[in-house]
Amino acid sequence: MNQESAQSLETQLADAKAALSQWEERDLIREDGGMVQDRRHEERGEQLRRQVVRLSRM
Repeated sequence: MNQESAQSLETQLADAKAALSQWEERDLIREDGGMVQDRRHEERGEQLRRQVVRLSRM
């Protein structure tokens, strides 16, 4: 892996971690919505977690 792609992965991982952190902060204060809205919210959290794990392994 060249240095440019390593920096790109580091940037992507930092961005993914920041997005997950923001999601977690919102999750603590958000009020429950409808079933569909809650499901979308949880799916987004899972998507962000998977992205962080995937980028961490690269």
